[in-house]
Amino acid sequence: MAAQVSTARVFYSLSASTRSSPTFNNKGDTILPPFCRGAFVAALNSLGVRTHFVPQGEADGVCVVLADEMGGYVLGRDTDFVILSAGASDKLRGYAPLDMMEWTDSAPPEDADAPPAADFTTVAAKRPRSARSRMLPPTDAANPTLVLATYATAPLCRRLRLDAPMLPLLSSLVGNDYTPQWAGEALFPRMRPGDRIERVARVLSELRPNVSSADELVRRAVRRLWAKPFVDDAAVAELTDAVIDATIQYVLPPPDCCAQFPFCGELDAGCRTATASRATSAAPSRAPTPGGSTSGHCGEHSDAVVAYAAAQREGRLNSLASAYLHPDRVHLWSALEDPSTASCRASVAACRARLAAYTILDAAVGGLRFPPASAEMLDEQRQDQEANALLGIEAEEEQSEERPRVVTEYLRQGGGRIVARRAVLPPQGEAVDGDELENGDAANGAEANGRRNGETPECLLPLAERQRLYLHHLGADTPAILALPPRLHPLVAAVRLLLSTGGDWTRSEIEALLRGCIGSLAAWDAAKDTATDTEPESAYATANEEPEPSSPLSPRLERIMSGKSQTFDPEITPPAVELTSRATRLVAALTSALQDSQALAQALLLPPPHGSPHVWIAGAALHSLLNGQDPPPGAGWAWNRAAKNQWKRAVAATLEGYDLPSAPAETKKSRKKNKNRNKKAAEPKKGGKDNGPANRFDLLVGM
Repeated sequence: MAAQVSTARVFYSLSASTRSSPTFNNKGDTILPPFCRGAFVAALNSLGVRTHFVPQGEADGVCVVLADEMGGYVLGRDTDFVILSAGASDKLRGYAPLDMMEWTDSAPPEDADAPPAADFTTVAAKRPRSARSRMLPPTDAANPTLVLATYATAPLCRRLRLDAPMLPLLSSLVGNDYTPQWAGEALFPRMRPGDRIERVARVLSELRPNVSSADELVRRAVRRLWAKPFVDDAAVAELTDAVIDATIQYVLPPPDCCAQFPFCGELDAGCRTATASRATSAAPSRAPTPGGSTSGHCGEHSDAVVAYAAAQREGRLNSLASAYLHPDRVHLWSALEDPSTASCRASVAACRARLAAYTILDAAVGGLRFPPASAEMLDEQRQDQEANALLGIEAEEEQSEERPRVVTEYLRQGGGRIVARRAVLPPQGEAVDGDELENGDAANGAEANGRRNGETPECLLPLAERQRLYLHHLGADTPAILALPPRLHPLVAAVRLLLSTGGDWTRSEIEALLRGCIGSLAAWDAAKDTATDTEPESAYATANEEPEPSSPLSPRLERIMSGKSQTFDPEITPPAVELTSRATRLVAALTSALQDSQALAQALLLPPPHGSPHVWIAGAALHSLLNGQDPPPGAGWAWNRAAKNQWKRAVAATLEGYDLPSAPAETKKSRKKNKNRNKKAAEPKKGGKDNGPANRFDLLVGM
């Protein structure tokens, strides 16, 4: 999180032209587009690609396990895959770097499916850059062929004269993501990466026959590799422990994943059977039998847990996995907000929405996985009880109750500081009250109490009730919003959540924001209609709108020829759009609001687009509209008459009760700038007839 804040600080310190250039991401930490994960998952689903979602940590080990099980390749851009492959079987075919793959227009060679070569080839130079991306097949190719360079573990072991189990230790000594940064300077000052690998391999091959334990091998290797002739034993011990911890990270995950159900990564083949898939196909649209349960590979679970497992299988629980597995440390992803301002995620309304999501999940799955009380805490409680008994003091009632269940969130506050915030969950079986919501109203009194004390969890209520609860927890259950199509509820609720956090936003900016988001959703629908060659999905049709007359032309061709709509062509690359500070702050505020509403939608198991906020974000279109310009071609944005009508209704429902100014408020800095500009304009100019002669030649002007 600190790195995200640092990157945002650098972003806002640069000029708009500098940070808008395509090469900005090449100069430091990469800034990913908002909700790019959801867009990537949607693209994989559209292609029918099987996916597995890991709830915690990196998925490198899971990729190797699955590739080994299927007898395939591992594609990526991390050389650790070669090291991780050391723990796999012979079924794994190797690691294929994505930056070395290339599409060609030639017939595949006869030995294309041959096993990897026995020798390990060292790559001395990168492939030359091409104007066309090598990861995309040529559009005019007669024989498109994908060429992959694969690397296997066995040739590398022969090249380094090491056994496969030694490769994780080799990588940890050379330096990986888990090794301390100062280790490289201590062991390999001014040494090239290739020379480091050769030296570590030589030291390990010499020491391995003469040691009897792993700790001794690591300690002697660290002392041998240390560049200085004299080194402190404490420094050697510290680096030895760090190298051992880094080596443990290469242990492949066990196939038994049921301990994390329903958030498991489905490593066990039994979790991926057709029977289990049918049993957990999707969240029910109506309430099931109270107290119902389902038996599967991971045991017998309630219908709510099974429904969450189905959503996890589709990648629709990414906002809740950390809260379920590690409620004591939930790191809230920071949008590209200005670090000098307060975070929108720290507002009362946003915290209220997240607490409602945690409470719904906690009640449905039977409790979050809170860590057990530490030995120090238990010892402190025992000492307090003994002291009270010795002094004859009766224990208070609060001390006899169970420990409060607290979700600890880490989020950014003003000035870029990362602070911890405690979200206290109500006792199981009770509704959320105002104290735990920081004087907020997230539950509706008796109605919420009745539902929580009933046998049907909120995530299994009928769809209409879940959608109403979603708007209620976000404070957006107004009659105007309820009259909108349900697909527009997430956008309107998020924008109202944005407005509740404050800010000097104008009416024209909110209108442009809604226009960009609705056009982005229309582009997603148009792309889906084009791929399936069906009638366009009427995401905006209502009973009050008359359908357009049918036409013999195809829907896509009719939209292009009508002249009243802008279509989306995915093959057109949009030009660079200027990223002004004000527009970026507004998009970041919308991103933060969508993040919090996404967690609530996922807890209620609402179908897309409630839990899929990526359909609302088309960055180039949003920034263009906020700058007063039309979106460029290829910006992932479409516009038609139906979208325009619904945009008008969304604007009216969103701004109900808000009296926004028509122009930005004048700040102290801008007021001083305007005052200096006006003062300079009022000053008399040097020279000219009105101001007298500036030099001797001006005397001759009137003659």
